[in-house]
Amino acid sequence: MINTLFETRSTHALEESLKKDQLYQRKEKKVEEALRKIDRMGLDQEQLNAVDDALSICNYHDSQYGRIAYSLGFKDAVHLIMELFAD
Repeated sequence: MINTLFETRSTHALEESLKKDQLYQRKEKKVEEALRKIDRMGLDQEQLNAVDDALSICNYHDSQYGRIAYSLGFKDAVHLIMELFAD
């Protein structure tokens, strides 16, 4: 049950929160601007592939960090609640 709740919160609820978070939305626009800037640089396909590979690796790394941090925080909260109501 905890895994199901975790999956639901880390996907559906997260998406809703991100849509409402103004700081996240501003940073999202910065990402889009940076990608358009790369697009305008006139890089050849090999250079574009290298940039894409680097960005993909960074995105994957950061998403895994976020997933693990969220999971640890979620589990910590569950353990704390269990301890508080154990008596």
